[in-house]
Amino acid sequence: MVQNLASGCQNGRIMCVDLTTGRASSQVIPAEVFTDFIGGKGLGAYLAYKGLEPHTYPLGPQNALFFLSGPLQALPGPSVGRWSLVTKSPLTGLFLDTHCGGALGREIKKTGHDALCVTGRSDKPVILVLTDEGVRLEDAGGIWGKGVFESTRLLLQEHGPGASVYVIGPAGEKQVKYACGSCDFAHQTGRGGSGAVMGSKNLKAIVAKGSRSFEPANPEEMRAVSREVAETWKTHETAFKELGTGFLVEVASELGQFPYRNFASGFFPDHSGLDVGLGYALRGRGRRLSCPHCIMQCTHSYGIQDPFGSESEVESTVEYETLGLLGGNLAISDLEAVLRLNYICDELGLDTISAGSVIGFAMEAFERGIIDETRIGFPLQFGDSRCAERLLLLIARR
Repeated sequence: MVQNLASGCQNGRIMCVDLTTGRASSQVIPAEVFTDFIGGKGLGAYLAYKGLEPHTYPLGPQNALFFLSGPLQALPGPSVGRWSLVTKSPLTGLFLDTHCGGALGREIKKTGHDALCVTGRSDKPVILVLTDEGVRLEDAGGIWGKGVFESTRLLLQEHGPGASVYVIGPAGEKQVKYACGSCDFAHQTGRGGSGAVMGSKNLKAIVAKGSRSFEPANPEEMRAVSREVAETWKTHETAFKELGTGFLVEVASELGQFPYRNFASGFFPDHSGLDVGLGYALRGRGRRLSCPHCIMQCTHSYGIQDPFGSESEVESTVEYETLGLLGGNLAISDLEAVLRLNYICDELGLDTISAGSVIGFAMEAFERGIIDETRIGFPLQFGDSRCAERLLLLIARR
């Protein structure tokens, strides 16, 4: 039965790696699991339920990270490029499923596995490399402490074209409870602290590169559905393609649901400064990005001056949630300032939503006199993006 699955859209196997012992084994997933639990999220829920004890400490070696591909991964269909990560969250202590763009899920699948499970804790920082030949652990000493973008560049240079890289930054290494991981530069497993779980295991990065190819059970029907989806999208693409999720700033503001000053209000009077459509047009240096096989291109990347001090221009992508939590929630109306904050979060490996919430809370606490400069070292003020930048660095490098 597993062979039948493997001849279609799934492999019927999971690669299990114990970082404490350094051992890896490829194990069979029962065929009925794929019909009872649909997609990467369903498969992850099943594996977490079977593999985790109820009182597992999220940052302990017994917690597991499940990296999961769905049945449509690696097939020639539209918008099938996203993959799932399941673990126990250090932020909530509860089940966490987070979903990500980039090619990691596809490459895991191309190695002959539908999922990768990582448990244990290495006694030194390591990189987990998964290929057709199996798993090997490499020393991560050379990139431990480095940011997400530099680490990703170095790993892609080393492992060559076709590899996918998932990496944590300094926040994950320090086990900040809302640290995230980043896949192939522009995609994050944002919520719940999956980056902290990686850091607790001394696991800096995962590199996956496979060669297996897949065909749908009915290629002609798959092509017909793909054409239908593509044609439907063409009639509804304007907002997402031209503006990305940032177009929701105007919508949420009109509905009174856009966060302002630590959610004191649902309307930001200066929200027009976060108009990504206008910003995109005025800059003339933005570009659209998409996940593998995705026709939407809803991610927009903008050129900004490097917030970390180099003289080069860097790219920062921004979504509605980031504009809300690092923009309106902090009473920051300058798009360039929000792009800087977003880039800092991405390089350090911080969830922009949780980080913006925490900073908004701190700013209000300072405004109310609950905390002062003796606790922080500098004043906090709504609308001050530079103090927000300083806070992000303190959080990630604690």
